[in-house]
Amino acid sequence: MDNGENLCAQKKEPEEIIDTKNEPDTNNSSRFHYFYLKLLKRKVEGSTWKKMQSEKAHLEKDEEEKKRIRKMTKILKKSETPKALQKKMLMKTRRTILEKSRNNPKKKTEPEVSSDPLSKNDHELDTSDPSSTKKIKYFALR
Repeated sequence: MDNGENLCAQKKEPEEIIDTKNEPDTNNSSRFHYFYLKLLKRKVEGSTWKKMQSEKAHLEKDEEEKKRIRKMTKILKKSETPKALQKKMLMKTRRTILEKSRNNPKKKTEPEVSSDPLSKNDHELDTSDPSSTKKIKYFALR
């Protein structure tokens, strides 16, 4: 039977050795409470470590996402402006040109050159066409 008892004793798993150097010197109930808190602390530390690792992974993903967004915004800033913005800019320049022409009526604009073969010769212009009369007036004022 001694061999059987030794085998049972060997099969039992060794219990975890807890450091007792920092334990308070009081009665058994507080000692139990101290060990319980210490075990609970280890459990909590393990779970918080896992949480910290998962949060760290999320933060790394967020940082990668932020870097990607910054890169895309830099590319967009360097590239051409969108069509809607170009249209707005064109309309703004047109407005400023119209305002300048209204404010400064003294300045004469260059006559529009038409691609009609009849209007190439100024002395042969038909006066019934309103565009040709404008050209005649322009050359007369010159």
